[in-house]
Amino acid sequence: MDDQQLNTLVARIAFGDKSAFREFFDHFQGPIFNFLVYKLGDQDLAEDMLQETFLKVWKNRENLDQTQSIKSYLFTMANNAVLNHFRHQKVVYAHQAQYRFEATDRSPEEEVQSSEFQNYLLAAIENLPEKTRITFMMSRFENLNYKEISERTDTSIKTVESHIGKALRIIRDKLKEYEES
Repeated sequence: MDDQQLNTLVARIAFGDKSAFREFFDHFQGPIFNFLVYKLGDQDLAEDMLQETFLKVWKNRENLDQTQSIKSYLFTMANNAVLNHFRHQKVVYAHQAQYRFEATDRSPEEEVQSSEFQNYLLAAIENLPEKTRITFMMSRFENLNYKEISERTDTSIKTVESHIGKALRIIRDKLKEYEES
């Protein structure tokens, strides 16, 4: 499929043409799936993320930019889905490890309180705006500095600082609500 045909297809998708979307899906599903399998090492998970990626394309079809490479857009979306998955897994594993470590040092009442607090904290993080959450998790869970985050997200260091500050304010406010309840 040449660039002109692809641009026409993207334009049709932007107007909600389901047959164009099906043709688009058929054309790109193989390369995106292979990319996801390579990144994840799990075909079932790759299949889920493939569906998630194309679902996002369909949901955001009205915003598709025909001047940009749709192939790059797809691979970027797929890669972001992988990164978000690994970040989420990292939080889950950290929480599980923390719980196992702390479980032997506390009374059952303290365990319940700790577990509730951890769940509240994770929910606060999960409810952050997407870019803020990703930036915060890179900082706190991957131990990246602002410059490294800036390079990975292709944003300025000031933007990274802004996202971290915003995340901390929101989380702090949510934790105050938890303490008051």
